[in-house]
Amino acid sequence: MPRPDLAALGISYRRIPLLAIGRHVYCDSRLILQVLQEKYPLKNVPLSSSDKAVQRLLQDWNNDQIFWHATRCLPFERSAFASSPAFLADRSEAIGKPFSIEAMAKERPESYSYIRALFQELEEFLEDDRDWILGSDEPSLADIDAVYIAQWIVTNPLMDGMLPEILHEKHFPKAWAWVHRFKQAAKDAESKAPMPTTLDGKEVYERITSAPPTPTHGDISETDPLNLRIGQAIEVYPTDWASNHVDRGTLVMLATNEVCIRNAQGVLVHFPRWNFRIQAVNEDGTSAESLSKDAIPRLDRPHRLFYHPLSPYSRKVYMLAVELGTADRIELQTVVVAPVEYPGWSDDVPTVAESNPLAKLPTLVLGNNGDGVYDSKVICDFLEDEALTNKRSDPQPRNWRLRTLHGCADGMMDAQVLILYEKKIRAENNLLYQAWIDGQNEKIMRGFEQFELEVGRGTLQPPAKDTPASAAECAVACCVAFLDVVGVQWRDGRSKLVDWFQRWQERESFLKTRPDVDWKTGDAADIGFGRDVLDGKKG
Repeated sequence: MPRPDLAALGISYRRIPLLAIGRHVYCDSRLILQVLQEKYPLKNVPLSSSDKAVQRLLQDWNNDQIFWHATRCLPFERSAFASSPAFLADRSEAIGKPFSIEAMAKERPESYSYIRALFQELEEFLEDDRDWILGSDEPSLADIDAVYIAQWIVTNPLMDGMLPEILHEKHFPKAWAWVHRFKQAAKDAESKAPMPTTLDGKEVYERITSAPPTPTHGDISETDPLNLRIGQAIEVYPTDWASNHVDRGTLVMLATNEVCIRNAQGVLVHFPRWNFRIQAVNEDGTSAESLSKDAIPRLDRPHRLFYHPLSPYSRKVYMLAVELGTADRIELQTVVVAPVEYPGWSDDVPTVAESNPLAKLPTLVLGNNGDGVYDSKVICDFLEDEALTNKRSDPQPRNWRLRTLHGCADGMMDAQVLILYEKKIRAENNLLYQAWIDGQNEKIMRGFEQFELEVGRGTLQPPAKDTPASAAECAVACCVAFLDVVGVQWRDGRSKLVDWFQRWQERESFLKTRPDVDWKTGDAADIGFGRDVLDGKKG
């Protein structure tokens, strides 16, 4: 929810908890635990190097892999939050997409499997009857890092009666006993600790801003790859979620695992480097990001793009790669796939399905680890991110309208592809449903009306010669080109869109990705599959 007390301190970071020591504010629980451990070390739990490694692995695994699955296990539909528009809007703003309690419920079975894996790992840690993760006599930081999600699931009131049988105590008796043992140890420690003092926002502000500025070692390793300097204006923001909450200030310290800035209120704000982006800020306040190919991560082998030249989604992706100057990092592999078995249309489904269970085009197989990335919008986001394009939200209205047009273009292409399947495959089996086709055509024509409107409003601007086009602009250009190829009559009464599209037809990325051109060589190509669509302009 909104954090007015943090805003008063000039802090945009929205996640909890935070730790304040004097004028220093520490963000992210991992960094907070590290700071507390340094100030108040657990003297009775000496850690070997392997113990420290186990602790860090448990910390990263729980935070980066398990946390989101734990949140999906919680039945929010049983809470008052489910009917709170303010809560739903806040969650949507934080994660950067619509927050749906219904969608979380549908994904819950998958998340249960991740939580079961967590309990299985804990059970194996404790199988020799040790009381604590590292075999110590008392809880260690490793127990704290490992227990919080398990305890959240086991003891959360929302989970009462909702815990699936596969997570029950009978399957993981040692893990459950450890959770309850830790809960009791924490309760005992709390009873011996001084009573905490509760402060309101005004008192917190006065304490932090009136604290004397304690020295912070302003060191940067000469080998740090970011090439920043002390005193430089920078910005820091999370890369996993809530990425639109950006903190800016002057760089005070940049260590291997930590960064510190002094913000406009004079507060020293510390962040971990793991899952946070740190970058310079230009004098005009814009992010100093670069499209230089020298900054793009090195690949052990090229990415592989499963594509077909008639696929507008494939074209959108490869067109963007050409725009970004990264097409030479992609190896092209032409394939044919279809949602049903149909000779000549579905031959490569098994190959594509190895990387994309939906067996849809395009699919990008990453060069460094072989992971599959899909669908086309996600691939575009990946390519822009890999090229260090700033993909965080621009507050200007034009940006939001342009991003919306990306979804509109994809929906129009979806509609036309479904029409093609209806007329080709279902018609041959006497299953053609003309009213359904008419409905898809209506969607397409409404989309063209929106495109014409947005050209007039300046959302769709003529492509600049020396500036890479955005993924959204590539999507609209591919959509118009695809529908043009299959014979959709869209030009009448849309002179602004006609002029915009004409300029795109002269663009290098457009010419290099034509359906009737070999994308590898630039030569004329016989695409085979779908030739009847191009020749007869059916659909």
